This record gives sequence, structure tokens and C-alpha cells, in this order.
Amino acid sequence: MDNAIAATKEMTSDQDNLLVVTADHSHTFNMGEYAIRGNPIPGLAPSDDEPDIALDLRQFTAVGYGNGPGYQGSNVDFQNLSRENVTSESAADLNFMQQSAVPLGSESHGGEDVAILASGPVAHPIHGVHEQNYIAHVMRYAARLGDNKDHCLYRPEPTVKTTEPTFETPPSYTIEFIGDKLAPAEATAILNAFFVLEIILSFFYNLSIRSHD
Repeated sequence: MDNAIAATKEMTSDQDNLLVVTADHSHTFNMGEYAIRGNPIPGLAPSDDEPDIALDLRQFTAVGYGNGPGYQGSNVDFQNLSRENVTSESAADLNFMQQSAVPLGSESHGGEDVAILASGPVAHPIHGVHEQNYIAHVMRYAARLGDNKDHCLYRPEPTVKTTEPTFETPPSYTIEFIGDKLAPAEATAILNAFFVLEIILSFFYNLSIRSHD
């Protein structure tokens, strides 16, 4: 996965492409002991050099599955034990199957929150904890789809590092003013004219009042 993300970033530009990395669910694969720094991830708990011993007098790995085909049986009084005594050599074998607490034909999905990371334009809304449907809205907004077409009037065109970015011309729009659709500049000119006319009328009105006095 690291290689796939690295290849994607090499083929795209952070200026033009929003890259979102997440998962649709977790699994029941969890850390179940206090492994020390530098210990192999599938190694024994807390380390391959000094492994802990469980109540069934057998060693175990620091990570394991809550359910799945790795179940090996148990007994309340720990008699007639059937669980494999894991060693650092067996845990490092490519064909080693992690032990599980519940017997299933295949391991199931988990219920924890999953990570979500993003880079590129409009990556800033990706932070903290989000509902899963939120991700689609962020991607829709970043792609300027549907009702999001005009949220960025000055969107840079896809650029090459050796060229300067170009900008779109803002779309023209009109204002409904006294029953007509006018450009913003026209509406502003009319409002200014009304303001001047009001001052002139007020001036002559005050003169007429004084002449009657």
C-alpha cells in the first residue's frame, strides 16, 4: 500500500489532485500485549527474548485475531491443552496463522474507527473524526460537481512546474433591480444617481419651506 500511494503521488501533482487514503472497515486484528519497541510485529509478547507465559503455560504473540480460523480450543481448567506453544521461529514463518479467540471459517470485519488521511487541494476538511458519508461530500466539493461548480471562481488551471498558473475569468452575473436584470455596475450607478437626486430634492424642499416662513 505504501508503494501504491508513493506511485500515485509521483504520477500526480499536489496542486491539482486531492488524494484521500482511508478504509471501509477495520478487522479484529488487535494488539493484545505490551510489545517492546523494536520487537517484530508478529513476535512474542512482550518480546521474542523474554516472552510472557499465559495461564495455559504457553507463549503467545503480541497481536492476534478476535475471531477466525486460528482458533485452537480452550478449557476452563486448562487441562488437556490444545493451543500451540508459539515460538519466535514459528511466529516468523510466512505460513504461520495468528491465533484467534473465537472459531470462524474466516475472520470478520471490526467496528473501530479507521484512519483517513488526505493531501492536495481541499484536503483541509479531512481532519479528526468524520462520518463516512462526509468523505463523499468533501470529494464532491473538491471536484466542483453539482451545486459546487462556482465555489472557486479563480481556480488555477492544471499547471506544470515550469509554467505560471492561469486563472479563469469570473462568470458574469446580474442583479434583479426594480423589475429589471442589471449588471452590478449598472445597479450601483443607478443607486448613486438616486442618492444625488435625493440630496437635490431635499435642498429645494428646504428652500421652499424657508420662503414660506
